[in-house]
Amino acid sequence: MHLGMGFICLGATTLIRAIVLSLVLASTPVTTAQAWTQHGVASWYGPHFAGRKMSDGHTYHPNYAICAHRTLPLHTTIRVTDIASHRSTTCEVDDRGPYAKHRVLDMSTGVARVLGVTKKGITQVRIDVLSEPVEVAEMPEGHRKHRR
Repeated sequence: MHLGMGFICLGATTLIRAIVLSLVLASTPVTTAQAWTQHGVASWYGPHFAGRKMSDGHTYHPNYAICAHRTLPLHTTIRVTDIASHRSTTCEVDDRGPYAKHRVLDMSTGVARVLGVTKKGITQVRIDVLSEPVEVAEMPEGHRKHRR
């Protein structure tokens, strides 16, 4: 959901809270989703983490289009592009990390598979923010978007 479309459904107070929350949580000087880009090394975390809780409280499923980022607000939608192959896909920031030095992103197995980097382990990527999270009603546990 694009930021503008989601705000149509929100009341003024909720809209202001969503904007303030996204600005507070983002530790970048850029405040517009379309302008935020980052380059760096990405790695992926595999099936041995399946079933563990992520930072957003949901359970990690390796095939979901999700990733971990240190500073982007949880539930931000990003495009990840492999610099070498120019392959790209979208995913949602649902976890915190990576914890390895000099890395900017940890991808799920599903995202790594789409980018073709499961054998390499790490790759140079470009991250583009597509939409920031919008305050919505809580989804029941176990109800997740499953993207391929």
